[in-house]
Amino acid sequence: MSITRRRFLKDGTAIAAGLSSGGLIGCASEESLSRSPSPDDPAAQPDPPATSPFKHGVASGDPLSDRVMLWTRISEVVDTVTVRWRVYSDADLTREMLSGTVQTDAACDWTVKVDAAGLNPATSYYYQFEVLGWASPAGRTRTLPTGATDRVRLGLVSCSNYSTGYFNAYKVLAQRDVDAVLHVGDYFYEGGGAGSLGRAHEPAYEIVSLDDYRQRHAQYRTDGDLQEMSRQHPLIVVWDDHESTNNSWIDGAQNHQPETEGDWQVRKANAVQAYAEWLPIRLPEPDNPLKIWRRFQFGDLVDLFMLDTRLQRNTPETDTSITGTDSFDPARSMLGLEQRDWLLDGLRDSVSGNRRWRVLGQQTMMAPHRNNPDPTVLPLPYLPPAIAESIGIRPGGGNEGSDNWGAYGYERDLILGTLRDEQIANNIVLSGDIHTAWACDVVEDPYTPFNPLTPTLTGVPGYEPLTGQGSVAVEFTCMSVTSNNLADDEQLAALAPLYNAAIVGANPNIPYHNSAAHGFVLLDITRDAVQGEHWNVGSVLAPFADTDDASLDTAHRASHGSAGSLGTDHLVRTFTPTEDRQTRPSLAPRLS
Repeated sequence: MSITRRRFLKDGTAIAAGLSSGGLIGCASEESLSRSPSPDDPAAQPDPPATSPFKHGVASGDPLSDRVMLWTRISEVVDTVTVRWRVYSDADLTREMLSGTVQTDAACDWTVKVDAAGLNPATSYYYQFEVLGWASPAGRTRTLPTGATDRVRLGLVSCSNYSTGYFNAYKVLAQRDVDAVLHVGDYFYEGGGAGSLGRAHEPAYEIVSLDDYRQRHAQYRTDGDLQEMSRQHPLIVVWDDHESTNNSWIDGAQNHQPETEGDWQVRKANAVQAYAEWLPIRLPEPDNPLKIWRRFQFGDLVDLFMLDTRLQRNTPETDTSITGTDSFDPARSMLGLEQRDWLLDGLRDSVSGNRRWRVLGQQTMMAPHRNNPDPTVLPLPYLPPAIAESIGIRPGGGNEGSDNWGAYGYERDLILGTLRDEQIANNIVLSGDIHTAWACDVVEDPYTPFNPLTPTLTGVPGYEPLTGQGSVAVEFTCMSVTSNNLADDEQLAALAPLYNAAIVGANPNIPYHNSAAHGFVLLDITRDAVQGEHWNVGSVLAPFADTDDASLDTAHRASHGSAGSLGTDHLVRTFTPTEDRQTRPSLAPRLS
């Protein structure tokens, strides 16, 4: 089936969205499309550039059962241009299914976003853009299944700093067969770091203006491994703090200085606008670009809730040590009341709709944890105090870090208590932000023995590590793509096994921690179990060669799984990796 331009305009399936101070504006409204010059009429188009204008590749995102967002960007033009898009059912691009045209210009930084509707569920599609006599690389995407579904595979990534390393994790993930890739934040970094690898940030200073944010997005989108990963797989994204600036919240940020960087709300709007332009995200409310929480249903198997725990939080970070904390103040919220109600209602609806698993994709770690065990107090491998301090092990024993769910303990316990009290089982939490790999049981109080008849002072039943009693979810936190951890310093990397053992020893709900790895998580979901695998790609100080297949195999896996029986929400270790499946053809590298 093909869609004519007339039908395309009538259905309104193309959107190229940019933001202005007045809210959302369409770079391709129906009105503008109706009077757009045809891409088949050379006289009506600008002169073609000498080289391909598709410098930033292609991407797809936010798949549903009948549609998917398609993205590209046109470079080396200064005028309004009309872009043709096509969707095919085969990798050879011979069976066209949909097509249309869309207009783009400076108002949205010449980015193109198309909501291609009228597709079939659980189907792979291939797409391509054309403009000014040039064809883009071809991309592959996939729609979500409906009805009975036996298996879903997801990739999980976060914390990709261009200046500190090569995106080898993206290269390996591009070769895996997954239904979608979840990026849970820090897609780029806002600082002006130069690093030592010849990958200095552009512009060479901390970004603040709309042009700054656009330029930083453009630089990241020139990376070949990022292009390849997003060309092969649909993305489902949410931002964390570095897409705006470090430790940001609704009314400010730790790394924003109004006296030199202007009004925070203006800077935040600049960051949000560039994000909406440069990522293949479908805004639930186009006139409210700050609302990015969304729900994706993979048949009856997975309900995926993508959350914003960053720019909806109503208060900044706070101390989470054992003493002197205000993290349990009921007024503090990570989600905001609207999003919190949406999530809790959605979880209840998921159960009543008989969906097998509930998955939360969000930014920071949810499981309570002691990130700074004191080796002089706890029976852990001894580290001299100076060395312990240098790798983040500080005295105190209770500090989760000031910027994650531990700083919003009341709301965390409210959510976890709802899961427990309303018997909402089979929950998976996916996180990033912390740069290191974790696998956890999520429980309100992991340090008190489980006793359902005698709740602790906090009103929760405690935890039994062997059986998982007391746990209400399993959490997989991915290591960074490149952002610094102990892997990046030879001396600290040698201490990583001790630090990992200290973390595991101090936290009965955490059987796995790796502080010296870069990579991603591969999540394999079946009807009976969920298996998460931390793929460590090793060093990011040199790129994997495009043609070196052996280097792609150097990624090694640490495998974990939820208990085989449903309803336990308990993590168990498995040493049997999942098999890669190849049920649909992969595109050849750099196909154009």
